[in-house]
Amino acid sequence: NAVPAPLPRVEPPPPGKDDWMTTDAGYFSYRGKHVFLRGINYWPLSHNGRAPAEFNPHWLEASAFDPEIVRRDLDRLREVGINAVSIQYHAESQAPQLRYFVNECRQRGIWVHAFVGYLQPLDQNLAHAQRLIEAAQLWNEPGIFAIDVAWEPHLGPYEDRCRFDTDWEAWLVEQYGSVAHAEEVIGRPLWIRNGTVTGPTDEELRTDGSHRVAVAVYRRFVDDYMSRRYGEVERLVRRLGCKQLL
Repeated sequence: NAVPAPLPRVEPPPPGKDDWMTTDAGYFSYRGKHVFLRGINYWPLSHNGRAPAEFNPHWLEASAFDPEIVRRDLDRLREVGINAVSIQYHAESQAPQLRYFVNECRQRGIWVHAFVGYLQPLDQNLAHAQRLIEAAQLWNEPGIFAIDVAWEPHLGPYEDRCRFDTDWEAWLVEQYGSVAHAEEVIGRPLWIRNGTVTGPTDEELRTDGSHRVAVAVYRRFVDDYMSRRYGEVERLVRRLGCKQLL
């Protein structure tokens, strides 16, 4: 066993305007030139080799982070032409290791795409997300070219979607004035569960029928719900000074 030395403190100079990845006519662009990314989801080999029941903290936690393994992995990725990696960042305790990782990627010409926890519209906690962003000082990390807001989001089956029933009813009142008027416009009663409005069944989402218009209205509610929360994310990230793509 060995006791790892503390990571060196990474303090890159404040980024300039030209240090950030942008987009240009559908292409990624950096300092006026198009960038073509060849990337992978990244977890260290030491992480992926663990058994399902084995103690397995997130690889960015200090107790699991191994700089030597990370540097070796990044050298191998560079050798095979990988110039982008996608990672997940979930806890403030991971911030020092994240900044070290991004710096090592920068030295090898590898861009980082980072999912930041708690921005996800379906499980959102913007106060917690702000603490994550501040802990890692993401506004000073142009090596993170993009912040992933929602890693594989899905509403889930009916029982999972029921947690949105209150928002669904509030949206109906906002759009139609009342649930009763919504039903009049839609041309049929809406779904009721335990005396309150609920959403369509899984079967109705998959099939056509007399429920078509009501399902279309529900889908519009989901679009609005997600869009508004994505907007909240964008405003938070920009207010904190982050210039990453979203």
